[in-house]
Amino acid sequence: MIEVKISSTVTTEQRQDARFISLLQQAKDFFNCREDCSFNKAYRRSLCLHEAGHITYARSAGATSVEFHGPEMFWDYRPELGYDCPAISRSSVTYVLPRGTTPTEAIKASIAGFVFREQLDTPNDDVAISLDTEAARYEYLRFGGVADDFQRSYEKAREEILQDLKDGGFVYRVLATADEFEKAVFPAPKLTAAMLRAKRLGWMYA
Repeated sequence: MIEVKISSTVTTEQRQDARFISLLQQAKDFFNCREDCSFNKAYRRSLCLHEAGHITYARSAGATSVEFHGPEMFWDYRPELGYDCPAISRSSVTYVLPRGTTPTEAIKASIAGFVFREQLDTPNDDVAISLDTEAARYEYLRFGGVADDFQRSYEKAREEILQDLKDGGFVYRVLATADEFEKAVFPAPKLTAAMLRAKRLGWMYA
């Protein structure tokens, strides 16, 4: 069973909000459906490929404490954008970049997820791209980048990622990383006696 965690930042009052309760139940049902549903192999693959982008470039920059996370509920409070509502992160990666990380390396670790999806799978939605770009800007400045040069550095980082993806060996390692994430976060369900029986009956009457 895939657990849907609740962020420690969610207050007791927010947990009791009808919208939060509803979204949490929907998430539990979505990630643990057993038959024909949207959370299928292709969907999982897309999520894992995105996270492989972050992992690949974070590790390349020498990141420590690289951790994989599954679905997690949180409260999205961004009044400047009109957001004050429950939300869910379907998957994520956290890591600590070393002090010597260059601004361009920091950008790559932030944006590679949606670049990988764009080039190797199906593109992310605009919200995911916006959030990762926002994170890239923050990390860029944190590691010494100059605000006025962000766009130029962003384009440079993106172009370097695209060049890497032209290397078959690199893509093979990316896909292996996606597999690593999937096995850790979305493991295949253990076959029960009932499931094995259903499989046997399916083969028998196919």
